[in-house]
Amino acid sequence: KSQKEEPIEHKGLMLPFTPSKVSLDILDACNKRIAGMAKDPSFAGLFVRGSPETPDVEFLRGTIAIMRQLADNVLKPAEELGMPFVHMIDTLEASGKKQLKFASADVTYTAGEDVVRGVDEAVRNLSLKFEAMTVDAR
Repeated sequence: KSQKEEPIEHKGLMLPFTPSKVSLDILDACNKRIAGMAKDPSFAGLFVRGSPETPDVEFLRGTIAIMRQLADNVLKPAEELGMPFVHMIDTLEASGKKQLKFASADVTYTAGEDVVRGVDEAVRNLSLKFEAMTVDAR
């Protein structure tokens, strides 16, 4: 959950927004676990950027991704109607409207252009992070 729209540095990692304290605590616990796994010989070769010699902060900078909680009025139609976010953007642009309405069973969701575009941008940024990961030739 996001507390502020301002970026922060947290334990050597630049975050694009300020998460709540509980979200930072969860992030720290997950980061500790994944950094430990990267150093564990039984997981050798699992992580592209991790090894017993790699400092935790360096490993985490190239490995983790965070994103805000997606707005329910965009997330729920995607789940319930099977409508990809990119399709929502295409529909929004084709309609020329400033908001979209989605009907699922007895619930109607309304999402403004800024909310739909915000979700699309967050998912695209996450996708770019995944695309930047490559497998080392070992």
